[in-house]
Amino acid sequence: MMKKYLTSNSKIAQNLEFRGVTLKALSVAALAGCAILGAPSAHAADVVLGSDDANALLQNKPLDTPLFDYLNDKNILIPQREVSVKDNGSEVIGEDGLPVINTTSAIGAPESAYTLTRVNEKADNTVTKFEYNAETNTFNPVFYRVDLKQTEYGSGSNTKFYEWQTVKPEPSLDFSVDLLQEVSTPTDGKTTIKYNYDSMPANPNQPAYNASSNYVENMDITGNFAGYSETNVIIQDGKFNSINANFLANTSNNVVQTFGYVNSISGNYIGNMAGQATLHIDSGSVVNSISANFIGNTSTMIGSAIFNEYGVVGNVTGNYIGNYSMVGGTITNFTVTDTVTGDFIGNKASVAGGAVLNLGGYMNNINGDFISNSAIGDGNFGLFLGIPLDIVVPIGFGGAILNVDGVMNNISGNFYDNSANGTFSAGGAIVNVRAKYEGSIPTVDTTIENISGNFIGNSSATGGAIVNANFIEPNMEQDTQTTTYDAKIGNINANFINNTALASDKWFGSTESMFLDLITRNIVGITMDENLLAKGGAIHNHEGVIDAITNSRFINNAAISEKESVQALGGAIYTTTDLNIVSDNGVTEFTGNYTENNGEKDDNAIYVDSADATLTFELKNNGKTILNDNIDGANATVTIDDVETTEKYNVNITGDKTGTFYLYNDIRNADVAMGGFELNTINNQTY
Repeated sequence: MMKKYLTSNSKIAQNLEFRGVTLKALSVAALAGCAILGAPSAHAADVVLGSDDANALLQNKPLDTPLFDYLNDKNILIPQREVSVKDNGSEVIGEDGLPVINTTSAIGAPESAYTLTRVNEKADNTVTKFEYNAETNTFNPVFYRVDLKQTEYGSGSNTKFYEWQTVKPEPSLDFSVDLLQEVSTPTDGKTTIKYNYDSMPANPNQPAYNASSNYVENMDITGNFAGYSETNVIIQDGKFNSINANFLANTSNNVVQTFGYVNSISGNYIGNMAGQATLHIDSGSVVNSISANFIGNTSTMIGSAIFNEYGVVGNVTGNYIGNYSMVGGTITNFTVTDTVTGDFIGNKASVAGGAVLNLGGYMNNINGDFISNSAIGDGNFGLFLGIPLDIVVPIGFGGAILNVDGVMNNISGNFYDNSANGTFSAGGAIVNVRAKYEGSIPTVDTTIENISGNFIGNSSATGGAIVNANFIEPNMEQDTQTTTYDAKIGNINANFINNTALASDKWFGSTESMFLDLITRNIVGITMDENLLAKGGAIHNHEGVIDAITNSRFINNAAISEKESVQALGGAIYTTTDLNIVSDNGVTEFTGNYTENNGEKDDNAIYVDSADATLTFELKNNGKTILNDNIDGANATVTIDDVETTEKYNVNITGDKTGTFYLYNDIRNADVAMGGFELNTINNQTY
């Protein structure tokens, strides 16, 4: 799978940046969210999403308010990017060999596709959030029902009803998912989609619109499309103004497939079942904007909502609820998808990227709420690799977002109750991994420049919230290239609460190495073994680079091992390389984090698993660091001139003489250097 632009230019980020639910009742799995009562409020007048002012406002978003409703209420605009195109609709390529994408005027958010209503108890179509009361220092569960705002489409004298039912996506497959199916009458207590029509398609096996044989300009496609068993709309060539339509309960390889230029795509895509994707952006396609809702769609392969295989996409805005795919639960990007904004609720992928998968591509900004998405690790992807049906390969990577050998600039949002499941699962919310896929070696750092927001209640077998990992083996580097590239995250500024890395025999599935190797090495280049499990309740950094973790709080995260062969390390953070933790005119805090091995707890927050690594705390501009949990790490025995010595990992605490370090627990087994700050110890003495 050769990437069109992004494997040939190591300056991709700089070049592009500086140019200018289970749905039977629309239910979503339990959500561990957090709202802080009594937090300060702010006022915004046309601030832009991604700015400091917008981020400050989003920290106070009420629990019962969908993202787009809140953006509109606070006059927060969504930044827009436009792809430069030639007269024939193809993208303009800059001198660096990359598409030219320019910044345009920011716009208001669309209407949210759903509502949240507070209810007294948990039910099939509810999400659970936790409301934090600062006065009592307690987390109290609250429940919200999720309802679609629009359930009726089309016009005409006849009516069809559709509801989500558990069925096999294809008769030959040995598993079931929730698909939108026609029913004779509505069922009480279930979400029912009503479709009004005068007549259903006379030839459902033929496309509703096929522009594959003629060049068309300035055309708009509108209407309601339901019940087709062939690709509804095919855009082969030309320059189209828009596709503004609703697509319901269609079954085809792709519902909409574009090869040419489309300025805008909008509408609702509900309950479609595709062999590849609901909206497939194919070779030669340029789409300036997609503003649509994708609800309950299923793909038996990749990207149930949007699959950008070889195109260039400017802006993607919408609500993504209860979609399912083998990989890339809603959006899969292979080339360039610039800006994504939306709510991602209850989406699932069998293996990787419960909501978003970026495989060797470029994505500029991702803003949104990610709630109860999952890489479910059910092994179904193995069916396409010839693995026997009775062998379940327990692999799940990136419950919400998976970035493999790609570049992502900024990820900002709330990540609640996302999970990566299976014996060998990683990154309950986000995975950033440098890997080998299908024989390709990347030629850029696998990068996420910035991550900000709240990570609450996410879980996996390792790296409960975030995994940043470099899994390329040394001989691959030597055989194919001389330059080494990293898995790199620039800055993390976030709150991490109640995230868990759990190694347990409860995970289902085979641990036969031949099947694990088939999927992990040959597909994403990751070689998993038990030694990587239960490492980092919030963050797992394996041979990767994280420039800084700034003004972040780590509260009640845990790394837990229920397996005698696995040692849990790093209740909050686990790292094998250097790590910088910065308090810059703000607060960094570690409280209530722990590891648990066979029932025995240790109040450990950070584990440094290399004697060659240095953990640095930097305090500046009156910054404060509060350490209520301990730090631990690995030592190494080396022999110099026949004398054995012990090398320890390093801890450096430094500052500009304005900050304070609150040392209320131990720093174990380390060489420690400190200076340039006030030290406050457990007896409240300041030094």
